[in-house]
Parts: sequence; structure tokens; C-alpha cells
Amino acid sequence: MAPRQVLAKDTPEHIELSPERLRAGGTVQQWHEAWRDFTKPDDILVIWGTYYRDLAAADGLSLSVPSMNLRDEVSRLLRRRFGTVEASMDPLGAKPTPLALPGRGGRRLAALVGALESLRAPNPWPSRA
Repeated sequence: MAPRQVLAKDTPEHIELSPERLRAGGTVQQWHEAWRDFTKPDDILVIWGTYYRDLAAADGLSLSVPSMNLRDEVSRLLRRRFGTVEASMDPLGAKPTPLALPGRGGRRLAALVGALESLRAPNPWPSRA
């Protein structure tokens, strides 16, 4: 989605996308339509923390599918707190799943998919079985 207001000078570097790429993004309406087309009624939105989900909802995105906060679930399962999904790769024995998505968002989604895949593996933590 293209920025709707002036961004901080370091934003492109922080999110690992060029200013041109950011300006070429779509509108809020296009984002909402793409999300509606992408999601299916039986989907479950897997998230790592609630910040971005809540931000999207505050921006009017219809989140009609249920969600699961994987960070909370893993924290309960392993009885420890987890920070960012990227910082959780080693403790989970996970590796980011290669995705052809640019920027920080692509990197974070690759880590989330890797975390989920590691948790789906049989006996991900044999010492806890």
C-alpha cells in the first residue's frame, strides 16, 4: 500500500524497500479488495503478536477469518516468552522458509512460515515429549 502521509527519512531503509517501491503501492481500497479476494471462509490467520493485525483492523480491514497468535501459543507450550519471530528461529530450531517476497515484511513472513513448519514437524522437541 502506498504511504498516505509523509514518511520518516529512514523508513525505506527500515522496511527494506526503495522509496520508489513504496510510492508505487496501491490504495487502501485495493488492499482491502485484495485481502477479501485472498481470504477464504475456512482460513485461519496465523500471526506473531497482535500489533499488525490490530493496526490493519484500525485501518478498516475486515478480518472476518479467525486468527491464532502463534507467539502466544509457543510461549504457553514452551513456558517462556518470545520476542520477534526472527529472534525466535534458533530457540524453535527453525529456519526461515525462502519466499519470493521483498523487504522486511517478506523476511518476517519467511520467518513466520519457518516457525510454523518447525512446529508442525513430528517431535519438534524430543526432550519435551
